[in-house]
Amino acid sequence: MFPDLAAAAYTEFVDDQQLLNQTFHFGLGDLDVDNLMVGSSELAAYEGVTSQIARGGRVTIFAGNVDTITGAVLERTDWVTRETAANTNSIAIDLVGDLVGIDDRGEFLARAVDVDIQWRRRGPNSPGWVNRTVTIRNDSRSPVRRTIRLNIGDGRWEVRVRRLSEPREGTRERDEIQFAALRAYQPDTGDYTGQTRLALRIQASGQLSGRLDRLSATVHQKVPVYRNGSWTGGNARSSNPAAIFRWYARGIFLRGRLAAGVGLARARIDDDVLAAWYLWCEAQGRACDLVLQSATTHDEVLGTIAQCGRAAMTWATGRLGVVYDEAGVDVTGLVTPGSILEGSFKVDWPPGGLADEIVVRFVDPENDWQYSSVRRPRPGLAGTPVTSSTITARGITSRDHAAMECNLAAARQHYHRRRYTWEMSHEGRAFMKGDVVMITHSLIDGGMVGRAVRLSGTGITLDRAVDVGAEAWLALRRTDGRVHMSRVDRAASGRGPTRDLRLRKRLEGPEDTEPQDVLWRLYDTGVPPRKVRITGVEPVDDRRFKFTGIDEVDEYHAAATSDLSLPLPDIMRQTPRVVTLSLTENLVRVSAGYAVELEAVLTVAGDWRGGIITMAIDDGPATTVATLTNGATRARWPAPGNGNATITVVPGSEISAAGRAFVQPYTIRGADFPPGHPTNFLIDVLGDGTRRLRWTPPDAPHLAGVVIRYFPTAAGTPPEWDNMTRLHSGLLTASPLETVEPAQGAWTFVARAIDTNGNLSERDTRIKAEIGPQRQGDAILWRCPSAQGWPGTSQGARPSNDGRDALEGGGVYTWSDLDTWSTWVSWGAGAGDEGARFMAYTPPPEDLQTEVVFALQWSGETEGAVTVQARIGATRAALLRAAWVDHAAGTTLTARWVQVRWRLRGDGSELLSLDHLCWSIIAPSATRRLLDRNTAQWAGSAASGREVPHDLALVTDVDVTLQSVGAGWTWSLASKSPLRIKIFDGQGNPADAVVDIIVRGIAA
Repeated sequence: MFPDLAAAAYTEFVDDQQLLNQTFHFGLGDLDVDNLMVGSSELAAYEGVTSQIARGGRVTIFAGNVDTITGAVLERTDWVTRETAANTNSIAIDLVGDLVGIDDRGEFLARAVDVDIQWRRRGPNSPGWVNRTVTIRNDSRSPVRRTIRLNIGDGRWEVRVRRLSEPREGTRERDEIQFAALRAYQPDTGDYTGQTRLALRIQASGQLSGRLDRLSATVHQKVPVYRNGSWTGGNARSSNPAAIFRWYARGIFLRGRLAAGVGLARARIDDDVLAAWYLWCEAQGRACDLVLQSATTHDEVLGTIAQCGRAAMTWATGRLGVVYDEAGVDVTGLVTPGSILEGSFKVDWPPGGLADEIVVRFVDPENDWQYSSVRRPRPGLAGTPVTSSTITARGITSRDHAAMECNLAAARQHYHRRRYTWEMSHEGRAFMKGDVVMITHSLIDGGMVGRAVRLSGTGITLDRAVDVGAEAWLALRRTDGRVHMSRVDRAASGRGPTRDLRLRKRLEGPEDTEPQDVLWRLYDTGVPPRKVRITGVEPVDDRRFKFTGIDEVDEYHAAATSDLSLPLPDIMRQTPRVVTLSLTENLVRVSAGYAVELEAVLTVAGDWRGGIITMAIDDGPATTVATLTNGATRARWPAPGNGNATITVVPGSEISAAGRAFVQPYTIRGADFPPGHPTNFLIDVLGDGTRRLRWTPPDAPHLAGVVIRYFPTAAGTPPEWDNMTRLHSGLLTASPLETVEPAQGAWTFVARAIDTNGNLSERDTRIKAEIGPQRQGDAILWRCPSAQGWPGTSQGARPSNDGRDALEGGGVYTWSDLDTWSTWVSWGAGAGDEGARFMAYTPPPEDLQTEVVFALQWSGETEGAVTVQARIGATRAALLRAAWVDHAAGTTLTARWVQVRWRLRGDGSELLSLDHLCWSIIAPSATRRLLDRNTAQWAGSAASGREVPHDLALVTDVDVTLQSVGAGWTWSLASKSPLRIKIFDGQGNPADAVVDIIVRGIAA
C-alpha cells in the first residue's frame, strides 16, 4: 500500500548534507509493515537511511511537531523577520551561502560573511532581542549550507536575520546569502494509540529531489483466525476473507471506544457460518487484500470483503453471516405450482445484448501496485470483441484470483441470465437466501405435478393418473421440507395411465402423517426438475414471501479456475428464437437500371432449425418473402425501390410456429442507399519514401470510386470528413495509389467509397501510420540508413544505446577517470579530451542502372567536423578500384555506379555522432504520358505482365489509372526495367484494360 503522510515533511542540514525527515501513516489496527520500497527500488538501497516503526506512540528519531517557514535571500543588510507558532521551544535557521571569488589565475578565493540572528518573545512584556552572530565561509564553487539550532524556551517568537556587510560586486565575485527556512519545534502532544506510523530520516543530498512521493510497503493486518475448531484470541497475518470479514464486523476499539469497523458484539455474529466459510476460502484459495482510503459505508466494506470470498452478506439467521457460492449444495425443497401463489411465477431475461468480452481490473504487485487486467471473450464469440464489460475487483491482488473472477463473471453472464421470481405463503418460511431448491412449472418445463394421496415405504398413490415410461423419476417434497428422488415403476403390471407407483428408493426418516401435503413431480431422465439457487427473499406482507432465483448449474462452479481458455458449454434448454436481425440493401444491375435486393442476417439461439420471413410495405398486407430451412440464418429477396417495411421472422414453419415472432421496422432507401466501405486498407512506405496505399473496394454496381483523406494523429478529436485533407484529386477507381504525400509524421488515413449518385459510404476505414521523410521530386535514389540499421561498414563507431538512430564514436576513458562530478566535463571525456577523435560510415555501393548526371544531397545531425566523400565507376569493379574524393555540395557527378561515405573528426572534447542520416541522388526528371491506351496491344501477356512503351533511360515512378472497370480491379508493378505492369479484375484474374499511365524518370 501507499501510506498517507502523517505530518508535513521537513529538511535539516547536518555537516553540509541535507537530511529529509518524513512521517507516514499506515492506518489503524495490529499491523506488520515490511518490504519498504520507493517506486521500484528498495528503501535499503538508498544511502543514509534511518527508520522507525512507531506503534501507538511518538517517533523518537527526529522531532514530530515542526513548522517550516520559508525565509528569503539576504540581499542587503536589512532584517528579514519571521514569526513562530505558540509553544515553540526551539528553532533552527537554515543558511545557504554561495560565496567565492576568482583571481587572475582562475583560482578560487575564500570569502566570508557575518550574519546576525536575533529572537525575542512576542508580547507586551518581551525582554528584548537576543543576538547571535555566525560566520558563513566558503572557498569553492559549491554552496555552503549551515543549520543553526537554538533552544529558546516555550512561547511565540519573532526571529529576524540579516547580513552585516553589503554583497560584493564584480564579474569574478559570487556573494549571496539565503535565509532558506526557519523551523519552529513544538512538543508533540498527539495521541497515537492504535496507529502504526513510519518515521523516515534519509540523506537527501545527491539522491532525492523534494519529498518521497512513491513510498510503499507490504502491510498485513493481523486478525483472529480459525484454528483447531475455534476462533483464536490472538492475532495472526491472514488474507482469508472470512477472518477479515469477522474482524471488521467486530471492530477496532481504542481506550474502550470504537475507532473503526462495525463494532458488533460476538453474539450478533454467526461464528459457525463464518468458520465454515473460512475453511471453504482456504480450500478455494480465496484472498482479500484491501486498503480502505476513502469514506464508505460498513455495508459496502463488508460486501467487498464478502465478494472476494464469493459470498454475500446476510442477516437471515438474525446474526451477521454470509451466503457463499459453494458447489454441490444439497437441495432443501421442491417448489411446484401447488406451493406457488397463483399468478406470481415469472421468468425474466434482462434486456440488452451481452458484452463480447469480460475484463477484470485488479491491483497488481508485479506492476508496482498499479492496475492490470485479465480478459476473456464471451462463449461462442466469433471474431474480435467489440463491446466490453469491465469489472474492478477490489481486494484482489493476484492474477490467478483475477482470472478466476473473470471466468466466473463470464459464466454468470452465460448461465445466470434467466431470473425466476415467485411468491409463496407460510411454506416459504423454510427457505433462505443461498438455498438450492428444485422448481417445476409449465413456463419452464411443462412437467406433471400434483399431491400425494397415500404414502408407505416404497408405495405412493397420486392424485391423478400418469403415464410411466422406462426412465421415469419422481421428486417428492415431503411435509418437513426434505426432497426425496427415486426412479419409479407401475405398482402393478398393465398399460396406460395409473395412479399407483412403486418407488425404487425407499422413503426414510419421519413418517408423513398428512400425505396430501406431499408434493410430487414426475419427470423423465432427460428433463429433471430445474435446480434454482435463491438469491433474494423479501416479505410481501405477514403471510407472503417473494423469492428471486437463478439457475444452479455445475458448469458455473466448474468455471472457478484461472484458466482463461476454459470452455463454457451451452447447456441452456431454450426454444428457438431470434436474437438480432441485421438488414442491408444491395443494388442489382437490371438492364439499364438497378433493382433493390434486401439481405437479412439472423443471430439465433436455442434449437434453431429454420423459420419464415414476411414483409409488409407501408401498412400493407404481409407476404412471405423467404423460407429458412436446415438451420439457415441468411436470406435475400427482391424489394420495392423505397418504402417503410415491417420485417417479421417466426421460428418454425408456416404450419406451426416454434417460437416467438421477432419484428423489426426498416426503411428501404433504394438508389439513395450508400455503398459499403472499403476494406483491407493498408499503407506501405517504400524505400525511396513513396507512400503506397492499397484497399479493396466494396461490391457495389453503382460504385464510382474511393476517396482518401488524412489528418494528423495528434490532432486530438478527429476532424469531420469535410475538414480532413484530400490525398489526391478526383476519384480512385483502382488500387493501389502511390504518392509522396503527406510529409513525415504520424497521420491517420481515412477511406470512403462513393457511388454514381454522389452518396458516400456511411462507414469509413481508418489506418494510423508513422511515416518517414518524403521522396524528393527529382530523386532517383533515396536512402535513410539510420532507419535501416546502418547497412554497410563503419569505422570507430557503434550504434547508440539510448534509443536514438545514431552512430557514435567511443572514448578511451574509464569510470576511474570520473572520480568527481566537477571533473565530468563532457559525456565523452574524463578530463576533457579522451573522446573519440575519428569515426566513419560507408553505406553499400548503388547501381543507377544507367549512366546518369546527378547531384548528391544529404541531411542529418552531426557532432564533429564532417567530410562527405564519393567514388564512382562504370562498373562495380571500377567503382571499388576508384579513389575517394571529397564531394562539395552543389557539384554534379556522371556515372552508373556510386558510393558515398561520411568521415567525422574531433578533438576529444565531444562525442562524435551521426544521427537521422538520409541521402539521395538527384537528377533532372522527365515525364511521359500514355493516355487511353489498351494494354492488350502491348508486348507480353495479361498473366506475365504487359510491357509499357517509353523512351526513358531510367524509370522512377509509375501512376496507373484503370478506365471503366468494375469494383475490385487492381494493378501491380511487375518490374521497372523493363517497365511491366499486371492488371487483375474483381475476382483476382489477370486482365487487360484501357489505362492512363504517367511514367517519370530520367531521359535517355
